[in-house]
Amino acid sequence: MRAALVALLAASLGAPALAAEPVSKVETRRLPPAEVQQRIVDLFGETLIVPSQKPGGPKPTRALDRQRYATQPRATEVSGVCRTDFVTFLFEPADPALQLQPGDIPMRVYGLEVRPAFRLLRPPGAIGGGNPDLARDRHDCAELTGQAERFAFTAAEDVVAYATAARLLAEAQATVGRPGGPPLECVSQTPGAAQDCRKPLMAFNPNSALYVVRCAPRPATAAACLRLDAWATAVEISADAAGKITAVTVRDEQVVSEQWPD
Repeated sequence: MRAALVALLAASLGAPALAAEPVSKVETRRLPPAEVQQRIVDLFGETLIVPSQKPGGPKPTRALDRQRYATQPRATEVSGVCRTDFVTFLFEPADPALQLQPGDIPMRVYGLEVRPAFRLLRPPGAIGGGNPDLARDRHDCAELTGQAERFAFTAAEDVVAYATAARLLAEAQATVGRPGGPPLECVSQTPGAAQDCRKPLMAFNPNSALYVVRCAPRPATAAACLRLDAWATAVEISADAAGKITAVTVRDEQVVSEQWPD
């Protein structure tokens, strides 16, 4: 059943661009299982954004092992926060006995991975109680179609962790350097780098973050610590059990770029 469903999902990407028919819970229990499965697969395929790709280019040197798509950005239960899902189809050789060049080996789908990512439209609203700006967010999130690479992953893979990190960042930017504000530590891997990191902290945009994760290791004096990681800068924010920020660390990191074989 799982293999059949995965194959249907893969096939849906090449189906004609016809509007999928919504399905109700009652229908999932009354219609034939095969029909329910097909309608759900059609609905799923409709959410995927098929990237534009120019034909041609150099011949690949590796077999097709995975293919990633993003879903249409959509509103979440937290006002001001959009979500997209990265869906990766996993492939294996259809016939391991075939002796072909890697890029010519026919592959079949055997599984998939789904990972959510988030992006801010504006400062996040309250967590819990629903999204009072749902209609507005649905429109504004849809405007982000085609910008999936600018969404951030979270370790917890939920909107609450992302919204919490964005809120803590805004609070840190507003309180660091003021009387009673949290201390700021600057850590750099670049020899001779300036030790004043207030400027990169103030300039750090939550939408520049690629990942939002828990600090590792977590400071011994902190009840919680979140790290917003951008390409060359990371901001770590520690808080006590009441959610008050106790320390902020800005890390200037060296970036190593690798070219993976195609």
